[in-house]
This record gives sequence, structure tokens and C-alpha cells, in this order.
Amino acid sequence: VSVLYWKTMCDTTRLSLVVVITALLCSGVVDSMPTFTLGEYAGGPRLHNGRLDIAATVEWMNAVAANTFNVLLWDTTGDDYLDLVELAAALSANSTNGTLTTVWATLIPPTEAASRCSVPADSPLTPWNETTLFDQTLGLKGCEDYVAWGVALGKLATLYPAFAAANIDDFGTETNLVHHFNASYVRAIRGGLNSGGAHLIPTAYYADPSGDDKTFILERYPWVLGATDGLMLYFRNDKAGQDMCRQSAACTASQLPAGCHMPCLSGTCADASESSLLSELTDMHTLMDPVGQRLFLGEYFSGYSHCNPYGPSTAYNANVTSQALFGAARQLLDGLMVYTTRPPPRAACEGNATKSKDCTISVLFHEARR
Repeated sequence: VSVLYWKTMCDTTRLSLVVVITALLCSGVVDSMPTFTLGEYAGGPRLHNGRLDIAATVEWMNAVAANTFNVLLWDTTGDDYLDLVELAAALSANSTNGTLTTVWATLIPPTEAASRCSVPADSPLTPWNETTLFDQTLGLKGCEDYVAWGVALGKLATLYPAFAAANIDDFGTETNLVHHFNASYVRAIRGGLNSGGAHLIPTAYYADPSGDDKTFILERYPWVLGATDGLMLYFRNDKAGQDMCRQSAACTASQLPAGCHMPCLSGTCADASESSLLSELTDMHTLMDPVGQRLFLGEYFSGYSHCNPYGPSTAYNANVTSQALFGAARQLLDGLMVYTTRPPPRAACEGNATKSKDCTISVLFHEARR
């Protein structure tokens, strides 16, 4: 297609079928979100100084056929943000080097920002000073200025198109939705991100069992549908309830430590909830798809709070991941995010996704990309 053709299209106001594509091309905005996200979140390989090892991260993700790495911004220095920019720059400069093509950022919500949070920093890899965008009175160094985060990450996406989305952790809890976020505020966050082609995909739960109301989140807070670009549903069996797992024969005392209030995320207790995944996703998709929202599944691979320190069983992770990538759930989803990041398998998996949790990711991600 010639440059003259696109210039003509950009100068034309009476567009129909190509209006969205043309608008993106004219503005320079690029949507880098993969057709289906295969991602890992938080952690990752580290250097001796605690910083993210960028080269090793790319190697890890390529080794397991992941196309997305989600950087958790959670410190007091802003180093996590500097690592995010470095990874986005590296991927944008060489997007054909393996399967890893995109990067996300996860912001710490107000409910967890007391001692450390998502601290901005002035990156040498951007031509602007990010810290000047933030109201320094809002949290540590401005970390709770979420509208500024939208602007900063939108600018980052324009400069480095490998940056695809921002997530807000625990966004879907009752405390955050009642006391910290509302429709207009969240739309402002999204607006900054969208200006650079990035998306706002905050964390949601089917319901908030820690709150007073156990109602389905999208029924209690319908404004969320019009204020975000999609949601990351972390599956905890909130719809069917924790008793399904607590009362299962596999939920022995060794699998359910004292103080664990989420048996559906604890060892073999979690196995009983596998059949409930499709129901939660269907309810979410039914309301989200008609308004063009994207739905991602967040899957716990690591320990939850006071529950089994190894998280759900390997069999559970293999089953849930298989449902998300190959079963009926696959048709409802735009991607899967594994929490937390695991290294590539050290021993050959021999095609066995239940050999270890590392094999679950590697075997099934590779199979999904075939």
C-alpha cells in the first residue's frame, strides 16, 4: 500500500470499514497486544543487585514459548520501572528475537501502597523526565497518582510499542472499588494508556469473599465495563465457594495449613475446583464480549497467603492451563497470565505437562503455539 494512499485516507473524513485502522495509522499508535497472550507475571531472573536480568528474562520467556512478561512495579526506588523501560526498549528494538514480543506493567493498588508501591523514576531511555508527570503528594514519590501512571505508560507505549498493557493489582476488591476507584477516575487512567496504544487490564475476582457483599463483581459494579479495556480474572473459585475444596476427600490437613482461608488455592484441595473455571469465565464473557472488552485468566502457580506454600497442585495447574489453552474456555479468553514467573524446566519434560509446574508451562505453551 502506497504512502500516498494512506495520506489520502488520513485526510478523508468519510470513512467506514477502515476507520479504526486508519485512525491508528494516522496517529502513530500501535496495538502490540498478541492475538492470544501467553504470559508470566512478577519475579523473573535477577542480577546480583536485585535488578531484573533483561537478557535472562528474554531467554526464560523464549524457552517456554511465552510472548508476554508482566513486570511488577513494587519497590521504593523506582528500579522496577527502570527495568520495565529497559525490557520494553529491548523488545521494541528486536521484536523478532524469539517468542517474547510484549511487556506489561502491574501497579500496586492503594490498599497495598503503605510501605512500598509503584514508584516512578526518570529513565535514561526516554526523552522526558517521568517524575515530573506525578503529583508527589500522592503516595511515595507520587506512586498513587494513577492518572499520571496512565499518561507515563501511554507515552512509553508510543516510544516503545512492545509495551502493551497496564494492570492494577487487586483492583477488583471491595475496598478498592468503593473507596479508591470510580468510573471517571478509571476512564482517565485508561485515556492516558490508550493515547499510546496501550490497554488498561486490571485484576478482577468473580466476587470479593473478604468483603461484605459476595455478589458477582460485574453485577455490583457495572461501571467497570465502560471504564477499562478488559479484565484479568484471577480464578479462586469464588462463585462456587471454598467449601467445595475444603470438604473434598483430597483436602487433608497436610494440604490445608492453619490460617488458610482459600483452600481452592492450596495443594490438592484446589483440585476439586477445576470444574468451576468455565462457569466463572462464561459469566464474565457474557457481559464483557458485547461491549468489546478483553478477558484474561490469571492463574496462581505459587503459594497464596497462609495456604500451601507451593500453591495449588501440579495436576491442578496442568488441568486449568489446559482448559484455558485448549478447552471450551479458550474461546472465551484473550490470554493467560501465570503468577508467579517460573524458570524454564531444568530437566527434560518429555511432553509431560504434569511432571512439574515448570513443565506445565513449557509443554502447554509450546503446544498452544503450534
